Amino acid sequence: MDTNLIVNDKEGGKLIRFKVNTNQRSRLLFFFGGAGGLLCALIFLRSIVTIDEFHPVIILSLLMLVGAAVLGYRYFNKATETEEIFVDKEWLIVIEKSVFRTKKKAFKLEKISDFHFIENEKYTPHPLGGGSWDQFGLNARQKEMEKIHEEGNFMFDYGLHKIKFGKGQGSWVFNELDVFLYEYTGRDLRYKKNTEPDI
Repeated sequence: MDTNLIVNDKEGGKLIRFKVNTNQRSRLLFFFGGAGGLLCALIFLRSIVTIDEFHPVIILSLLMLVGAAVLGYRYFNKATETEEIFVDKEWLIVIEKSVFRTKKKAFKLEKISDFHFIENEKYTPHPLGGGSWDQFGLNARQKEMEKIHEEGNFMFDYGLHKIKFGKGQGSWVFNELDVFLYEYTGRDLRYKKNTEPDI
């Protein structure tokens, strides 16, 4: 049977990777955006180094250098970002990796409830964007920013918080992950826990 999950045995648990990401086209665009930002940063750095004496252009070039470097960093980070899940009998750890950073978030399985799949949310149109004709590109920029800050398609309740992960994953991947987590941990994470006191 074909699977969408790559499961590896690790000490004390299982490491789960997603085989396919539906955002491959976006990753390519983010890569070119990162390359463009770093190229601009190098151009501004060269302009600062070649000026012999202090000039107000240096301050502007320095600001542009910082802006282009931050932009390049954000885009490269997004282009190389991957998600993994480590699970054992007590914990679920979501690991976000990219070229520049690794971020881990740990969740106790007994506190997880209402694990479900959510569709990609519709983007919020920019209030100044045109209706049918976006002459200033504000709606395009709004879509791009929401894509950069996308949280994922899998969600669960953890105490009072809503936790999202599974960026670029489809409902079929969620179904497979949900079955695997149930079979491995013995816990059904789909149902809401009853928080009301018994009468």
